[in-house]
Amino acid sequence: YTTLFRSKQEISKEQEPILNNLHSSKLIIIKKSVRLYPQNTLAASVVGFVGGNNQGQYGLEEEYESALRGKLGLFKWEHSPFGFLISNSKEMSTPQAGDKLVLTLDYNLQFESEKLLQEAKQRWNVQSGSIVIINPHSGEILAMANMPSFRSEERRVGKECRSRWSPY
Repeated sequence: YTTLFRSKQEISKEQEPILNNLHSSKLIIIKKSVRLYPQNTLAASVVGFVGGNNQGQYGLEEEYESALRGKLGLFKWEHSPFGFLISNSKEMSTPQAGDKLVLTLDYNLQFESEKLLQEAKQRWNVQSGSIVIINPHSGEILAMANMPSFRSEERRVGKECRSRWSPY
């Protein structure tokens, strides 16, 4: 039988070549793509998040899930009849990165819109609100702020996210 065991979730770019140079048939490095949210809460309700099942949930993450996801690569390992690994993996198909999604949101307008909503909450005890700024000439959405919001990285949960964060 073959036993598979994950020793480490993440390795650094410096560690990868060192591990690859071990040339061990028992060591398998699997690259995984991850969606990052570099601005944390900024536009979180517009962007959405990736849930525990690694699928886009809420916002643009959900709407464009199939385009953002990309395609997995396939690898083949050869085993002996007794389950021992006898050769390193052979790539059968190359993984493909997902598409990039370019937004027309203006960082400064988005930041100020979210700041205004927070000030309204503190000053007048407003519980919810929205601000949308649209370029009247092009129709581009320059800001779309909602309150309450969430941190995209912290909302990696299952189905309860829709009932908790969605107005639908």
